[in-house]
Amino acid sequence: MMGGSVMPDDLLETSVAARLLGLTPEAVRVLNKKGRLVPALRTSRGWSLYFRRDVEKLAEARKRAAAAAPKQPVTAAVEAVSPDLAVNRR
Repeated sequence: MMGGSVMPDDLLETSVAARLLGLTPEAVRVLNKKGRLVPALRTSRGWSLYFRRDVEKLAEARKRAAAAAPKQPVTAAVEAVSPDLAVNRR
């Protein structure tokens, strides 16, 4: 962004934000209601638009939290026996 102006690529619709976060649009709306992801603005039709930087920041925080979380025993066991079968579904 130059000079404080917002470019169209800087704003994301709920569905795009959801895809970048690995969530459903409904989950993004829940984050909105909880104040974890605040829309940059709402359109005249009531659609929420989010700053790309806010979505990317939250996505990175989710990745760090997932990496730091202990693995579930079943997941660890599957990875130990057959790493190619282990799938991270977060």
